[in-house]
Parts: sequence; structure tokens; C-alpha cells
Amino acid sequence: MKKKIVVALLLSLSVLAAGCSSDKKTADTSTQAATEAASATSEAGSEKASETKEGTEKTSENATEATSETQKQTERAKYEALDYVTLGEYKGLEVTLETEEVTDEEINEQIKSTVTQQNKMEEVKDGTVQDGDIVNIDFEGKVDGEAVEGATDKGYELTIGSNAFIEGFEEGLIGVKSGENKDLNLKFPDSYQKEELQGKDVVFSVTVNSIKRLPEITDELVKQISDAKTVDEYKEQVKATLMQQKAQSQRTAEINDLISKVYSNSKINDYPKELVDQNVQSMKTYYESYAKQSDQSLEEFLQANMQMSEDDFMKKAEETVKQGLVQEMLLKAIAEKEKITISDQEYKDGLTKYSKDYGFESEDEFLKQYGKDIIELSLIQDKVVEFLLENAKVTNEEARVTEAATEKTTEKETGKEGSTEETTEAGSDKTTEKTSDKATEKTTEKTTEKSE
Repeated sequence: MKKKIVVALLLSLSVLAAGCSSDKKTADTSTQAATEAASATSEAGSEKASETKEGTEKTSENATEATSETQKQTERAKYEALDYVTLGEYKGLEVTLETEEVTDEEINEQIKSTVTQQNKMEEVKDGTVQDGDIVNIDFEGKVDGEAVEGATDKGYELTIGSNAFIEGFEEGLIGVKSGENKDLNLKFPDSYQKEELQGKDVVFSVTVNSIKRLPEITDELVKQISDAKTVDEYKEQVKATLMQQKAQSQRTAEINDLISKVYSNSKINDYPKELVDQNVQSMKTYYESYAKQSDQSLEEFLQANMQMSEDDFMKKAEETVKQGLVQEMLLKAIAEKEKITISDQEYKDGLTKYSKDYGFESEDEFLKQYGKDIIELSLIQDKVVEFLLENAKVTNEEARVTEAATEKTTEKETGKEGSTEETTEAGSDKTTEKTSDKATEKTTEKTTEKSE
């Protein structure tokens, strides 16, 4: 559960920075993610600490329980978002979506992934490594005869052609037999993440332990890995799944784009102090529980694991909490302005859906974890997102390009028409001038003759 909440917080923070996810749950409940972020800021902070401390799984569980108890005992501070937010334009926002088709290559890659996961790859005993094979290898990288830290591993599963290693590594294994050793004389790229290795020559000593290859996709194999009966039927199933994933990803992109535009058009004047203080304290309590498990004070724990003082931590915690509230405040402000609420039935249905989506054993368990206020806020934000989608001007990328090309052609044609008109007018003016001159000359001649 902790992991899901952390992912939710990361999503809420990335929305305004143009992040995107293809996960169904995040696509359908992007506003819910922001709400969870606000209620579980402390749990998100745990992820960083757990990464920097060995053997923290038990500690993490204890800390999570401690924080959950703190959250259960504290009622979430209420606020009116319009007291802090000046809304700009949020109706009729333009969103352009790219048209994404499912390719045969994507279908084949998904089939290969499924075959691999279900351990149906065929082991190659007599042949050599080919592009697309999965090889099990031992390797060691050396620069100037010295082993490179992080460039050694045993039993590593590598897909040839995945570009997981530096240029030349995977290509260099093509043609090697199972059980053979090969030295690869390569060079770290100039843009390599470790500056001290950038552009340096490196020798990788590699042993190919085994080679696995995608077998021929037959009806018999398909029956083993799916409920389809034929290859064609299975490919259609895979295609449908990929199309659904892309549609969900597109929906997420649309939501993120809309919220980004709402953010750009609006202004956050201030933040609800009571709620900010509450979430900062919750984060502090969480880290204190970590420190306690390590028999350290909070200051000692922060210095050892995050290289910061308690004052710096509190400042950073406040910044993080405020960031996590931005999306919630914007959507809540729209809800207040548009008088968007939820009925008792909508609340009941939402609680049921959330409980199932997030893997809780019961609705009561979910309610106990988050509380009614959080669930209601999340459901309202879901409705606000639907409101934004319904009032948006969505343009398909392909249609937009076609429209732009049409406009360009029209402009050219208009330009030609304008040029023709100008030429006609100019010619007309000149003809008029000539006719006028001749008429004047004749009149003058006649007048002169009469005078004479």
C-alpha cells in the first residue's frame, strides 16, 4: 500500500511538470493521486530514507504503522480553496492529442515479453547469439587494467538489441556461442553519467552462460500463454490491450495538459497554513520514527542519511508539502466556483471503486486508512477533471496538421487572388490614364482649332 501512495504523490508532483503515466489506475484517478499525496506526504518521504538505509524493510513497516496511527488520530484541516487561489480561464481550454496506432512491432514485442515472463523461451544449445536473443552473461569491465565499480555482474539477463549497455557491447556478443568467453574493447561515451569514465577505453570480459530465443508462435504455444485458441486470435487480443493502454495514456496526457493550462492561467496566492503545518508535522513524525528505530535523534538520522540539518529538512518538507497541494487547490477552487459536489450515492460508489482499485480487503479498511474527508475530496476532484474534459476543445494531432496544411494552401490561393486583383486594378488604372490623356488631347486640339 505504501508503494501505491508514493506513486500517487510522484504523479501529483509531476503533472505540472508534464509527467505522464500509462497506468490504468493513475489514468482514471489522476485527481485522486493528488488527494492521496496530501494525506500521505509523510509516507512519500519514507521512500528516500529507505533507499539510503540498509535493512529497512522492517523499519519501514514499523514507521508506516506509526505514521498511520498519527494520521488516524488527526482530522485533516479544512480550507476554502478560493481564499488562496485566483482562477484564470479553465473552460474551453485547447488540447492537442497525438494519434497513436498500434504497430506490428509493438504487438510482437508484447508477445515476446509474455513468452519470456511465462518462461516459454527456447534455449539455444548449438547456435550462436543473434539479435533479439536473451543471453545470460557474466561480465567485468576494466579501465587501464583496473576493475570499474558497477561494471561487474554475474548471471545478468540481457536482451540483445535493447541498448541497455554502452554502444558495441550487445553487438559484440552476436555470433558468440553458449559457454564462450569474449573480450570487448569499447569506449565509454562522452556523455556517460560518471564523469571520470567519459570517453575512456574499457575492456569488458564477457562469458555467455546461456542463450534463449523466442520460439515460433504457434496455436499450441498461444494456448499455453493465453485463453486464445489461434495465433491470429491472440494477436487481436494483444492489439486490443495495447490500444486500450494507449487510450488510457492519451487520457492521462489530456488531463495533465488541461491541469497544466489551469495552473498557467491561475495564481496561487498563498497556502492553507493549518494544513501545511499538519502535513509537515506528519512528515517529521515519520522520519522521527525512522530515527527511533535506528536509536538516533532526528538530527543524527538526517545528517547520516540525507546530509541535512533539521532546519533544512523542515524547509524542504514545507516546500514538498506545498508542491503536493497545488493540484488539489486548483481543482478544489474550480469545484467551489462551479458548485460541484457529490451525492451520498456517488460517495458510496466511489468508496467501493477505490477499495477495489487499491487492493483493500474491505471498504471499511479503506475508509479507516484515509477517512471520509479525503475520499470525498478525491471524488469531487474526479468530477472536476470530467468537467474540464467536457468543456475542453480537443484537437487530434493528425487533424491539426491537416487543418494547418489547408490553411497554408488557402493563404497561398488568397495571395494569388490578391495579386490578380492588384494586377487588374493596376492595368485598369493605366488604361484609364491613357484614355483620359487621349481624350484631353483631342478636346484641347478641338478647342484650339475653334479659337483659331
